[in-house]
Formats: sequence, C-alpha cells, structure tokens
Amino acid sequence: MIFRKRQRSVGPDLPDGTRALHPFDDRLGRTSGVAQISAADAEARWEAGEELHLVPAHDPGDVVPWSLTARRGHDYVVNEYAADGRRMRSERWVQDGDRVRMARGEARFEQGGAQGPPAYQVEWDAYPGGAMRIEIIGPRVEDDEVTGFRSAAQAQIERPAPALDAVLDLREADDLDPSDFSGLAPREAAELYARSRARGAAPLTTQDVFGEASLRTGAVVLATSRQIVGVIDAIVHSGATAGNPAANVPVLRRGSATIIPLGAQGDAPEYWADVRAQLVALSNSVRWALEHRAGGRVTLDLFDVPATEVRSYRSRLVAAGATRAGLWRPEPALAVVLVVSGDPDAGTLTHALHLMPSAWVTSPEPLEEPIDVAWSWAEVESAAG
Repeated sequence: MIFRKRQRSVGPDLPDGTRALHPFDDRLGRTSGVAQISAADAEARWEAGEELHLVPAHDPGDVVPWSLTARRGHDYVVNEYAADGRRMRSERWVQDGDRVRMARGEARFEQGGAQGPPAYQVEWDAYPGGAMRIEIIGPRVEDDEVTGFRSAAQAQIERPAPALDAVLDLREADDLDPSDFSGLAPREAAELYARSRARGAAPLTTQDVFGEASLRTGAVVLATSRQIVGVIDAIVHSGATAGNPAANVPVLRRGSATIIPLGAQGDAPEYWADVRAQLVALSNSVRWALEHRAGGRVTLDLFDVPATEVRSYRSRLVAAGATRAGLWRPEPALAVVLVVSGDPDAGTLTHALHLMPSAWVTSPEPLEEPIDVAWSWAEVESAAG
C-alpha cells in the first residue's frame, strides 16, 4: 500500500509540482498516451465543474503513484497505484454545499506485492445519516466479512470544500500511519484499514439486524454478494432450507419458491435514506455477481400485466407491491429474480431475491400452484427469534 507525503501548494492555480491530464482513466496509474493540459485549461475545467485529473510531475509514459480526480461541486476521488499501475486504494469525497465528506473507499492488500491470492480487498461506504458498511473480501468466500454501523458519527470525515490550489489537502485527511502496516499479512492489514475507517464506532450485532429494534430502524443483511450467491447455490444444489448463519442471510420458504430478503426500511423515517442507499448498493453488487454467473438480466414488465393473468408470477409480484424485477436463469430449470418492492418515500421499500422453477416465468399458461411472494421484515425477525 502507498502512503502519502504532504504536497506543498503555492499560488492561486494548480498545486505546486502537479500536472493536469485529460482524458485519463484513473482506474490505472499509467500515463502512456495521455495528454497533459495547460494550467489555464485545468482552471477552466475546475471552474466549470468538469472532470479534472491531477497527478504528480512525471516523465511521459510513467506510472504515477497517485492521482486526484475532481469535479468541483460534485465529487473528488483520491487514488493510489502500485508500481505496475494497478489501483491499490481509492477514496471518494462528495460535496454538499460548502462542505465535502469522505463517502466511500476501497483498498487492496497483497502478500509482498504479488498479484493474486492471498489478497484482501476492503470496500466501505459512509452514508449521510451516519450509517456505514465495511466489507472485507478475501481469496475465498468464507474469508468475507461484513460489518455494519447504524450511527457512526465519529467515523464521518468532513471538511470545507477545497479551492483548486488546496485540493491536494484531501490526500491528507486521514490519520493512517504507514508504520502501523509494516510487516502485516494481507488479512491483518485489511482488518487494520477497516478499523481505521470505523474510527471506534460500535458495529451492529446480529440482534440489531434481526431483532425487534430492526422493525423500527430497518435493516440490510450483513453479507457480501458472494456469500448471498453461495446461499443460492446451497439451496439449489444441496436442498438447504435455511440461510447461512455465518453469512447472516435469511431465507423464507413459499412452496416451490424461496425468498432471500436483502433488507427493508423500518418505521422510523430518520433511517429511510441510509437504508435505501445501502439496499441499492447491495442489490447492484448482487446483480453484478449474477450477471457474471448467468449473463445479462431480463427485465420483467410489471406495468402491463393483463387482467386475465391472475395466476401468474408477474401478477403476484404486482399484488405484493413490486415495482422492479430482473430475471436470470443460471440453470435451465431455475429462475432467480431480484425484486424491488414498496415506496422508499413512504418507508415500505424492500429488496429480495426470489428463486423458483423457471416455468413460473416462461409458461404462457396459468399456473396451477398457488403463488405467494409477499413478505415482510417482521417475518424475518420472527424467524430469527
């Protein structure tokens, strides 16, 4: 992992010792073939809120150790790179008015700089209402670990929105000490980095997520997308009838269908926005995992269900309040549907995966089997109790 040295800035324009590039793919630190732009052009892009990439002074074609991508008024992303140009750390700040806050980040830790296992990735998100979610993703799915925080105010890092000549101060905004990571194995380094992001905030317990209080606060399962897909595999291939306790994944049975709840808003409006944002992030991660496994999804039309279609999966989705549904068929006889239901502005939002026979979504004939896909977090809480 690369740690930072303070960058002195002078004058009213670009920080001293930096260069401005555009366009630049900040996922890699390679500058080969990337054009440098003048300080005047950089200032114009800054003032217009257009994407601007700052890097340290370098020879053409060099791999740079860091970059800062700025969109004034929107967001700022600080990246650090390995010697071969791979991004090893990235942290994103978002701007709200005259303040910026560190909103998300990721870091990769490898053994002796070698690519491939054993390597650990840490990904974290901090939400405006104080919630936080940190994922440690290891070489194997059983190494994954998710920690959630409902109110981690001490972990929030905010500061005044920077001027162009002071924007590199965002690289100095944490208190990581390089000596703390010296000699650590990848797992230990990842855990230390994760703790540094939480800054002593109290993590959610299983009771917080699945207990009675969750009906008020809402909840999102503390599992990575790999762990959730692993539960799908366990249900399909080994006939498992319950979720994976280690992965904190609940399962509800509905005849031939299985529902895997991902989370739900609760009764208290002050938590709605953060729960919604966490559900969107988790569902996107699950969607990418399913697309990697089974290809692109098919969107189910829930807005034009014929009145005669009374014994169909689509009609039951609509009756249960579903607003969006994406379908995958990882196996010929299996359908997996990611379902979004409810109204996030009314506190009724839920996200869930449905597993069912593929005939439920492919057959033009009415289904003989009763279909029940309605569920609530109260059922999850009751089952966990």
